[in-house]
Amino acid sequence: MFKENRMKPTGDLETIIGTGVNLEGNFVAEGNIVIRGHVKGSVETKSDLKIEAGSTVEADVKAKNVFLAGEIKGNIRVEERVSLASSARLLGNIDCKFLSVEDGAVFNGECRMGEKKITEE
Repeated sequence: MFKENRMKPTGDLETIIGTGVNLEGNFVAEGNIVIRGHVKGSVETKSDLKIEAGSTVEADVKAKNVFLAGEIKGNIRVEERVSLASSARLLGNIDCKFLSVEDGAVFNGECRMGEKKITEE
């Protein structure tokens, strides 16, 4: 009656925190994370983090790459790139190798950039 699922994984697993979801606490994942709701606490992944327009994050963030179109109130520490879309609002500091900021993005904080590997302070 039910067919066996024969799909094979196609890359990093993805976690989606949907619209209308409020998550509070320390959120840790291995794969990509997409946030469409509200997160308060901390967010950490070894992969990429995408925070979509209309979403809010009140947390310190640690990831490989961050794409921000929503809002973060907290610090961002990434191994590679932070991309701020035109709708992005960041109230916090950035520690990264590369930073791109579109016209219209709001960033209030300090930024440290360079080739040095991000380590715990």
